Amino acid sequence: MIYRTDAERVSPGAARTARRPSSVWRWLAAAFVALPEVWIVSAVLVGSFGLAAWAWVPVLVVLAVAVFVGRGRRWAYAAVVVLGVLAVVGGTLDPGMLSVFFWLVGGMYAALGVALLLASYRRPRGSRER
Repeated sequence: MIYRTDAERVSPGAARTARRPSSVWRWLAAAFVALPEVWIVSAVLVGSFGLAAWAWVPVLVVLAVAVFVGRGRRWAYAAVVVLGVLAVVGGTLDPGMLSVFFWLVGGMYAALGVALLLASYRRPRGSRER
């Protein structure tokens, strides 16, 4: 017996097409990814601390990844997972005052990236749901 989803009942074959998270969720995820970098940029602008020229590169890379997450690029979702794992590993190898923050943000980045990847998973056209 083949069980049909609600999407297949409404329009046959709809559940077999490529899925993509809705634009609202993508841009919320992009805002979440960009938030720590926005905090860094605002702290630099008000003079709380300074950044060397080379330290702007990771900030700009994460902001660019956030924009591509909002645009729905699957490679950006994978990049968010990698950023999360790097943050967790960095917080583990360099135990300091902010290590728990890096674990928290890194774990949330990794979970968010995996969720986005799973939500945008493309099933083969001929596959059936059982």
